[in-house]
Formats: sequence, structure tokens, C-alpha cells
Amino acid sequence: MDVVTIGESMAVFTPASTGLMRQAVTFTRRIGGAESSVAVSLVRLGYRAGWISRVGDDEFGKAIVAFLQGEWVDVSQVKVDKEAPTGIYFKDKETAK
Repeated sequence: MDVVTIGESMAVFTPASTGLMRQAVTFTRRIGGAESSVAVSLVRLGYRAGWISRVGDDEFGKAIVAFLQGEWVDVSQVKVDKEAPTGIYFKDKETAK
């Protein structure tokens, strides 16, 4: 392992169109979190990177871990929390650039 990052990732929801958030009906889901993003970027540059964190025992937590595994980030130290959910974040379309 060359680098290990530690920090929270979450499910980020961005409206599919511009406008007021309260009027949004359709959202795009992505994975957010600086530490996991850095780990993915380092793997893409040829480094061996791991990510240490805790995710909820829910579909968002599973999606985050699956995404990072698909990017070849080592997630062997990620803990699954059966008590707390994975974080979610809603981001305005205008500020999502």
C-alpha cells in the first residue's frame, strides 16, 4: 500500500435540471467525499491506495464500497455500522459545477 486515506464518503444527489431545489423531481446520484476521491485518483495514477471509513449498513453504503472496489481502491478496513446510516448530501445544480 502506497497511500491510505481516512474520511467520510456519502451519496450526493444533484437535481437533473436547474431551478429551485424544492421543485426538483429527478436527481443524479454520485459518490462524494474528498478522501475517497483522492484514493481513486491515486489508483488511476498507478499508486496502491486504500480508504478507511465507516458506512451504514444500507444501500448507499454498499454502493460506495462497490464503487471504490470497482476502482481498485483497497476497502478492507471499511467498517459497516448497523446503527447509523450512510450520509447523504443534496447539492444545487448551480453549485455542482
